[in-house]
Amino acid sequence: MDEWQNSSTGAEILNMSTEDIYYGNTVTVKFNGSLINDTCYVYKPSYNKTWNDGVGDYVYSVDWTKLSGSSLSPTDLEPQTEIMFDRAGLWLVVEDNAPYLDKFNMSNMSYYDVSEDSWEDIVGWFWVNATDWTIELSDRTVKYGHNDSVTITVKQGGNPISRPCWIDIWLLNESSSELVYHKELEAADEGVWTITGSFMYTLTHSNGAGIYQITAYDDAVYGESGYAKHEMEVYEDEGSGGVTPEKGYNDTFGNTSIWTKFDGRILNSSGNVLNGNWNDTTYRYDTCGPFDPPEFWATPVNLTVAAGEPQLSIPERNATMYWSFPGEVNVSIKDYDGNDITTPYTVIVLNRAKENVTANITLDKQNGYCRIISDSWGINGSHIWGTNGTWYIRIVKSDVGNASEEWNGTVKFKVTRAPGVQIKLIDDGDGNNDGELSEVPHVDNQPLTIKFQVINRKHGYLGAGDQTEDMKNITLSGNALLLSSETTLYEYNEMIPGSVQFTGGKTWEVNITPTMAPNGGELTISVNWGNWGTDEETIMIGGSLLNGTVVSISPEEFVIGENITLTVRVTTPTGMPGYNAYVALYYINNSGGLQHLINWTNGGGTSTGEFYFFFNVSQQTDNQTNVWPTIEAPRYIAAYANLSNVGYGYGYAKMKPKSDLGVKLSKDTLMAGEATDFWINVSIVDENCNSTGTPDDTNLHVRIYNETGDDVTDSIGSITTSQLDGDATIELTGEYITEPGIYTIYAYNNTHNSEGCNATLTVVPVDVTCDISEFIWNVDDNISATFTVTWQGQPVGNGTLRIFNITDTGTYNKTWVNYTAGNATIDVEVTNGVVTIHNITANYLPPEVGLMNITFAYRPENAGDYANATGVIPVKVADVTPTPDMVALNEPATVNILVSGRGEPLEGVFVSIDGPGNIQLNTSSGSDGIATFSFVPTVTGEIEILVENRTTGVKIEITAHTLNIDAPAQVNEDEEFTVTVKDENDNPVEGAQVKFTGTGETKTTDENGEVKFIGTVPGTLPYATYKLIATKAGYRGDEETIIVANLFQLYIDAPAEVDAGSTFSVKVTSDAGVVYGVDVTFNDVTKTITGLDGVTFTAPTKVDKKTPYDITASKEGYKTATATVTVKPAGIPGFELITLIAATGVAFILLRKRRH
Repeated sequence: MDEWQNSSTGAEILNMSTEDIYYGNTVTVKFNGSLINDTCYVYKPSYNKTWNDGVGDYVYSVDWTKLSGSSLSPTDLEPQTEIMFDRAGLWLVVEDNAPYLDKFNMSNMSYYDVSEDSWEDIVGWFWVNATDWTIELSDRTVKYGHNDSVTITVKQGGNPISRPCWIDIWLLNESSSELVYHKELEAADEGVWTITGSFMYTLTHSNGAGIYQITAYDDAVYGESGYAKHEMEVYEDEGSGGVTPEKGYNDTFGNTSIWTKFDGRILNSSGNVLNGNWNDTTYRYDTCGPFDPPEFWATPVNLTVAAGEPQLSIPERNATMYWSFPGEVNVSIKDYDGNDITTPYTVIVLNRAKENVTANITLDKQNGYCRIISDSWGINGSHIWGTNGTWYIRIVKSDVGNASEEWNGTVKFKVTRAPGVQIKLIDDGDGNNDGELSEVPHVDNQPLTIKFQVINRKHGYLGAGDQTEDMKNITLSGNALLLSSETTLYEYNEMIPGSVQFTGGKTWEVNITPTMAPNGGELTISVNWGNWGTDEETIMIGGSLLNGTVVSISPEEFVIGENITLTVRVTTPTGMPGYNAYVALYYINNSGGLQHLINWTNGGGTSTGEFYFFFNVSQQTDNQTNVWPTIEAPRYIAAYANLSNVGYGYGYAKMKPKSDLGVKLSKDTLMAGEATDFWINVSIVDENCNSTGTPDDTNLHVRIYNETGDDVTDSIGSITTSQLDGDATIELTGEYITEPGIYTIYAYNNTHNSEGCNATLTVVPVDVTCDISEFIWNVDDNISATFTVTWQGQPVGNGTLRIFNITDTGTYNKTWVNYTAGNATIDVEVTNGVVTIHNITANYLPPEVGLMNITFAYRPENAGDYANATGVIPVKVADVTPTPDMVALNEPATVNILVSGRGEPLEGVFVSIDGPGNIQLNTSSGSDGIATFSFVPTVTGEIEILVENRTTGVKIEITAHTLNIDAPAQVNEDEEFTVTVKDENDNPVEGAQVKFTGTGETKTTDENGEVKFIGTVPGTLPYATYKLIATKAGYRGDEETIIVANLFQLYIDAPAEVDAGSTFSVKVTSDAGVVYGVDVTFNDVTKTITGLDGVTFTAPTKVDKKTPYDITASKEGYKTATATVTVKPAGIPGFELITLIAATGVAFILLRKRRH
């Protein structure tokens, strides 16, 4: 009751703040003198809880005791007294000096004055608060269901308390609250209570998420050593809330409408329980405040138990739904420990725009998972309720039925455009489509039936058309009986007739027996649906526990009719031998099931898990009649194993027919379509295919297979299967085959075949050639063409040539007409393999098509039929060849397009180009067959070339390629330098043209992008500036400046001959005139010219004959000069001085012009 005070008049009894009025504090209390009309005293409360036999329960009362030294004089304007507050609760100011008040009525705040024998109003009253504690939590928020631990620490003045206390946990529910737990701490606990994870579950599991308020308090008045005996307090023993008696404390404590334990249990001043009224009551909540308030009280703190996040997951296989297609999202819903979150719960599905679309979806809510099903994701008829993108599934659950959510989580999935083809798994063999078989089945429960659909983007179903062909586009592979490798449904059904069904126009159903493999098995369904694309779906076998046994049989194949021992090996998926397994042999029947027990054993395997079974000829043959009406091969033998605590397993072996038949033909090569007489002979043969006898005609069959292994006996000509049955010697008269190819002639009966000794029949088509290699559309007009028909390089003789896509219009023969749309063929008679057709005009091609072909069929003169021939003659637009075929972006371009037909230029052909950036130009080819176009491309891409508005397939590429010249900024005259040309990616460009204006040369870069030049400078100029220009078709060109520096020539002026020991002068000039700073070297002595007089040297003194010595002159930036001076012995007559020029000594020139 915070800072509360009052009086009988309604005025405040205190003339001070009540801030310091709390338990344990000593305060000089100032009273309102206007209310003190007589001597008054201060009384403190005593709250009592006592057992009442009459009531049979505890009863509650309050009495007040006068505080010693608390006299308040009416003469004082502001009476004062020092009070040490030793208990919390309602204190009174009364005009009475009795040691205690024994009769009062707290319902109207009055007492009975014994001396006056009258009821008097209590002058005033005020509330003494508790000493403040604080509460610290290790976490203020925890997740529901996560069961985190939280530590509560109760402190006073920043330090843990050293006394016992109570801690209450209340669940706040809007305006009301409910006690969840009432906890007692001893002094030794120092105010610390750690709520463990398991106890957190106890607190929250049945109460749910929400705000939990934590209070801490204690009553310090009663008991020993200043501490209360908790069992004597009114707050009751430790325990959960909501039980009798009511536990804990809050500021409503004592309110009989809330705390029922006070109702009918409050005493009046006579010590009797109140009965129907409040007369003489010792306590009433409305006037007295909370009953027995604690002396220590902590400001409540809140612990938020937030909604837990359910552990939601969607298997990858169904985490993507296809728009407008049916599909099921299976959401796993678990708590933090992996336990199922049970129903009921709420599921909300949000589309990409986060709109609630749950109404469009079927929900199957189960404990631990929910199936979210749509017959057409995103669209219902014409109503679109979602688009492609990320969708959301929200799972919400309230465990306790209040407004709080105990679980709230979201998981994402995708809705996207359907692929070209998809495999939709309907049933993976165990009644669901989760893609996992938890175990390999028992022998009594196999085969399993897997069901799936193959759907294209247009909602078409593979199998709804030609089922036989469609079965060849679906492949099974992995771990199952009879799947040694990738096996088409067609092949699988051939091995087990009737094991594959297509039902309802949509669904494939396949009987299959899964097997275990080391570390787990899997079965993969694959589809290749041509232009629709490919897809595959995998079913895992054995689950996470690998429930299944690995079984194998060796040999994997054997021949019927020979006794054999079969070895069955049994291991666990981890490779441990299963020597104690139950193992049995069965036949695999036509449904894929195991039938007729051949042999069995229970245990007795080797240490490696091998079991041996003798399989004799009688078992191989006679025992078949327990399964089938006839004895045949191939048949399949299965081994079944049951290994305790591991699981079941299967393996198989193939019992093959004996390959001891051979086939011979009287002719092995035929002309396609020609009627021919030949015979087929079937015999019994040895291992070298040599005949040793004749087989029985009974059940004997001969069949013709093409190169892909298909039986084409009835579909390639006049021969039928009935002609090839029941006879070892077959004579065929006037039969023909119209389909060219290489065929295998195969013979078999129930248990024998001709594998390895088959015959090969080659059917060779005629070949048609034409002296006109191609017909040029809209160019060839009334031309003649000669067709030559040959077979194996020789003229065919006489017959009829059928030409497809030439038709007789009545006045000319027209090409090209689509013969599938009508009569667009002509038949012409061939004589000695040759026929000539006149008046052929190539004036038709289908719209927007630039090339089609004329093809042929031929029928020989004798009986037979038309068969397709080899050879095609194209009908096409004229050829175009652009030069260049690449142009650079934003660079002016000129392209010459050569128009030709059969290698010759064509004049007057209409040519147009159409490209990006509004390039649309046209012209006609000139007499040279050239059509020229000039333009500036502004957008990269391809320019299409059209002839007579028909596509040619030839394009001009607009590129963003650029050339970059890498060359030195300056070079010296007469020195070779290298230029490198690179593209925008810094790669060298081969074949670029580089022009050097210094010489006028143009050179082509090599594979390193390099060319080399030598520069010169005219006259006496110090340097010259030139340009390097790089170009290449399809590239933006580049241009760089290069400086060629002039190296002036030095010239030496010195005598040609001098005497030994004499001195002589040397001067140096250059193309530019006088030059200083030149280093001159003679006889290993170097001097520098600093003036017009040059330098002087002394000739060697010891020479016995005329001896030449070199003089060199050098200076940086100049070409070095060399001269020779001859030193003669002393006394030899000399010559006059001459000027040496270039070591010739024939002329004296001070300055000469630079050579050019």
